[in-house]
Amino acid sequence: MTPSELKTRREALNLSQEELAALLLARQPHLSRWESGRVPITRQRAAWLDAELTRLEAEQAAWLDADLTRPEAEQAARERAALSRPAD
Repeated sequence: MTPSELKTRREALNLSQEELAALLLARQPHLSRWESGRVPITRQRAAWLDAELTRLEAEQAAWLDADLTRPEAEQAARERAALSRPAD
């Protein structure tokens, strides 16, 4: 995953860096560094980000179908992210 792909996918989800970082249980400065290319995205991290963004994209579609409120959907996403987050 390239920095520009990460930013494009985040923006397509209509999330700020802070919001995506919270959903990923990561820190916003890390996300900023990945998006800017200041810190390389490792293969392991790229695979994890791709899986999480794919999951969030699918969940966003499901949220709309289920008419969940955003706070309910974000809490569910945080709980799932906690289970899949790789160690730093």
